[in-house]
Amino acid sequence: MNRSQLETYFSADRLNRYFIQYPGNDPKAIYLYEANIVISEALYTPLSILEVALRNKINAELTRKYRRPDWYAEWYLHPVMRHAWMEINGAIRHLHDDGKPITPYKVIASLMFGFWTSLFNDRYERELWANLRFIFPNMPRALRQRRNISAPLNDIRRTLRNRIYHNEPVIFNIVALQQHYNNILQLLEWMGADLVLYNNSMDKFTMVLASVTTTLSTL
Repeated sequence: MNRSQLETYFSADRLNRYFIQYPGNDPKAIYLYEANIVISEALYTPLSILEVALRNKINAELTRKYRRPDWYAEWYLHPVMRHAWMEINGAIRHLHDDGKPITPYKVIASLMFGFWTSLFNDRYERELWANLRFIFPNMPRALRQRRNISAPLNDIRRTLRNRIYHNEPVIFNIVALQQHYNNILQLLEWMGADLVLYNNSMDKFTMVLASVTTTLSTL
């Protein structure tokens, strides 16, 4: 498609940032827009593995901590964890409104990535970190501090995962993009080396990024 066709379908406002990046070079700007889609697709694999594995490992640890599969029920009147309860209550209401069974599995699967990453924030450190640190058995002892999990997780969520899931650009800063990817792999490694191997069996990000970088240098 040419610029006019793309703007008809995807809006001039959305595409303008790409044409500003390469003024007077429409083919390169169009390729950059397309490359953003391809790179976002490639990042879905490691992001998905991180998100689902993290959620399930947190669930396992909190089930052990509170000794019940609906561990979140302990937070209803908790002076600190009641802040997290609001999101859980919202998930329960949505399940109820949709006529779905309100089981621990359904509630946990309904909670957003932002909920899970928030559990590593400093507000919950005294209540949760002593248990949640066991999610990362391969994390070096010298680095085993809550902030070394919270910082990359929140950064991945805000500036990568959410942008990809809302069809926003991630390609304008290749260095930052590579760092996000490295952080994902590091978190997977800390959770379990087999997770990295599993990711590597499907992950095409490095190959896609190299292809995009090469193509951009020739246009």
